[in-house]
Amino acid sequence: MTITNKLHVAFDYDRIESSFDVFQVTTSEKYISKGSYFLDKPIVSLKALSVAFDYGRTAFVLFKKGRITRAEFVDALGDEKLSAKVISPADVKEYILFRLFLYSLGNYQSDENTFNNLTGKLYLRMSGNKKNIIALAIDVDKEMNLSANATAFSNLSFFLKDKEVQSGATPKYVLEKNGKLRRALSVDKGEEAYAKKGIRNHKVEIPFLELNPDKIRQTRAYHMNSTIMKLNSRYEGYLKADFDGVPILRTLGQRRDEDFAERSLSVVSGSKVVMHNLIDDPTYLDNFETTRESLGDATGKEIPVTAASQEGAMNIYFLHDRDYYSRKDDPYKNIERDEVAQAITLEDSSNKIIDDKKAVINTILKELTIKNDIVHTHRISLDNWASFGFEGDWYFGTEKDNAKYFMTIHPDGSLTFETASLLFPRFDDPKIRYLSAKLDDSSLKGKSLVMDDKGNAVMISRTGEYCLPNPKIYSMESISRSKEARDELLSGIVDINLYERDGIQYYSSGLVGQGMNTGIPKASLLYRIDVIHGKNIFPDILETMSVMFVKYNSFTVLPYPFKYLREYIEIDMN
Repeated sequence: MTITNKLHVAFDYDRIESSFDVFQVTTSEKYISKGSYFLDKPIVSLKALSVAFDYGRTAFVLFKKGRITRAEFVDALGDEKLSAKVISPADVKEYILFRLFLYSLGNYQSDENTFNNLTGKLYLRMSGNKKNIIALAIDVDKEMNLSANATAFSNLSFFLKDKEVQSGATPKYVLEKNGKLRRALSVDKGEEAYAKKGIRNHKVEIPFLELNPDKIRQTRAYHMNSTIMKLNSRYEGYLKADFDGVPILRTLGQRRDEDFAERSLSVVSGSKVVMHNLIDDPTYLDNFETTRESLGDATGKEIPVTAASQEGAMNIYFLHDRDYYSRKDDPYKNIERDEVAQAITLEDSSNKIIDDKKAVINTILKELTIKNDIVHTHRISLDNWASFGFEGDWYFGTEKDNAKYFMTIHPDGSLTFETASLLFPRFDDPKIRYLSAKLDDSSLKGKSLVMDDKGNAVMISRTGEYCLPNPKIYSMESISRSKEARDELLSGIVDINLYERDGIQYYSSGLVGQGMNTGIPKASLLYRIDVIHGKNIFPDILETMSVMFVKYNSFTVLPYPFKYLREYIEIDMN
């Protein structure tokens, strides 16, 4: 059984109604802005326990029983566009009622935690100083999936040229002496103020899990568990929340692409490779040369520098990352795509060669190989597709920007692609026309389709549910990474797992269990498998995710043919 972030909550509605008042607030406008001062005002001035925002024109406010009358509440809001009524807790949507109690933790503080209920959200302060405060935004969605996402509150001094912040459109907050944040008032003119916004080029990251007992309490998974424990303790008798579980049908832990680095090196070494320096600044010439020499050492040959794209060659372009060109012309958009074209950025590749040369070089080589497979050879080179023993074709499809893209893989691993847009809507292959029609007819959220040669088709959809560790892990003095320990403590977080719940299958794809690191930066999402025609064929291609050439040090979250299809889309769209 794998523990997930989906919550099962039991409410005692009668007891809640005897102790609390819930006000439903609506506006005569089209919607309540998420940055609206109303969402903080009841907490700041009326001492409400919490405010929760519902999508559209509605918000909810929780008070202790008898704390304020409806007339007093409406009068205190001071906005003729807002109206309010008392509503029975049993008539409140489950996730909204849960949010009200969850967000009310913002009223309580301990040495360990500082919660804040701001703008209809709950934020747990993790660390920070007068310039930058790092926090976790803890929330639950409509499907009752709990989440904890890293966010930042940054000093206004970082946004002197930001028109949105300076105009007042962005809510501002002040930090009180007790370490809690609150909405800035008109009397706070001399106080240091913050906006819920990150500093440019400074990504806010909090790991999902650390297997080091000294660091595990600074992770998202730990605080999700501890928050639910605090909530259950605080409101014992009013509600009880538990994390759900999902039974495992099948697990894959063995990777099938042990030789992908050798395969990609063989392809690139046997091809013509040239480099193009698209950074004019001589300051970074050494970075360019270091990268070129590293690639030359790996392939065993000199990599020449050219100005123009070389026909039939693998063209490598050295440039800045996308953020750098956000306000400048991006040369990447002007690169010709009828030849193999691979970008290496100064920020994401060149600088990392010093720290992990082998990993970066392997990534560059396999990306070149995939593009070469698409542009020139029309055959999968990084894996032996024929070893699956499929007797017929497999079809993979997706949709992007009103265009549909499909790829057919033949039993020998050769590839064909078809595209249809609003201007050219017809496909040549009748089976792809059939699959395209299924995509149009489906009311499902997913856009990733798989079909076999017999017409059996499934759709893959990303959910908001993901795997959590066994809570036992948080109290352990040392954490083993043996197979037995992984099975008990990290079920679903490592390896590829197929599940079934209420007749519907799901899967998760996590870290490779063998030789895994102590840090787990991201959670393993559950993906839903819906049969849209015939039988469920997904178990037949489960092994196509047990590769590491798509995602370094992890199995891929979609069957790897989608990597080829995404690369084809990038080529086709440019």
